[in-house]
Amino acid sequence: MTNAVGRKILTHKEREVIIGCVLGDGNLEKRWANARLRIDHSYKFKKYIFWKFKLLKRIATKKPYLVKEVDKRYNVVYKRYHFSTIAHNEITKFWQIFYKGNRKTIPPNLKEFISPLSLAIWIMDDGYKRNDCDALRIN
Repeated sequence: MTNAVGRKILTHKEREVIIGCVLGDGNLEKRWANARLRIDHSYKFKKYIFWKFKLLKRIATKKPYLVKEVDKRYNVVYKRYHFSTIAHNEITKFWQIFYKGNRKTIPPNLKEFISPLSLAIWIMDDGYKRNDCDALRIN
């Protein structure tokens, strides 16, 4: 699927994944005319990031790759996986909704954008079960 200028039109599922990622650990980055989605997860969540990549493969720039960073203060190596999507006009629309300046925010009309898949991704990124009761908390 493409629009008049030859860019891919996002599928419904891609939009849901992007929204879930933006609500969770993903970031929208707008350096150019259009924004892109950046996804990073710890090395121990390799299966999870590759699952997200599978859902966004059509608009990803390349498959997730390992990034190693050294914290010189403690001489510790941190490993994470990373991938990004293409910069896209539809992703820019999400950036306009979910960002004020360069700060991520929750829009007051969130229920218009949330779906079971986007909620599941948000929970997997930033949620946890409380130990003191049968409740779930989303950060």
